[in-house]
Amino acid sequence: MEILRITSSHLPLKETLKKCLDVLLRTTWLRVQNKGGIFLVEGEQETLKLVVEHNLGEKITSLCAEVKFGYCLYGRAAILKTIQHADCVDGRHDIQFEGMQRYGHDVLPKLSSFIS
Repeated sequence: MEILRITSSHLPLKETLKKCLDVLLRTTWLRVQNKGGIFLVEGEQETLKLVVEHNLGEKITSLCAEVKFGYCLYGRAAILKTIQHADCVDGRHDIQFEGMQRYGHDVLPKLSSFIS
């Protein structure tokens, strides 16, 4: 209900997405870490752009600022149009770096938008 209220409030897109991400990360039944991001496709490019994030850290935010379709879990979710799940950082994570925290991912592609 809160996300519906936020998306109906006519805020700028980035602010709307940030508020929605905050709601999702506070949802206790999801049992997620207090970190996440929202990627959008801009134009007709097959590239995802990280538009909002919470608590991801400077290195991930920098390395994942743009992700091509088919690359890493986010790009696979975009091209396959299916949820991508990993219990830990594994071989499907094309973007890795030394000292990267080992955690799971749930990547859910949103195929359309009601936000205008």
